[in-house]
Amino acid sequence: MMTPQIIRGRRMTAVLFVSAVVMTAAAAVAALVRYIPQWSGS
Repeated sequence: MMTPQIIRGRRMTAVLFVSAVVMTAAAAVAALVRYIPQWSGS
């Protein structure tokens, strides 16, 4: 039996997990954008 509290908690966990993945991906993209001109420029 799924109680509303469990569903809400799992939804919050999923939101936090997705936001952490998005932030990690954004940091990786920013690092790539920062480093790629050094590789291709020189």
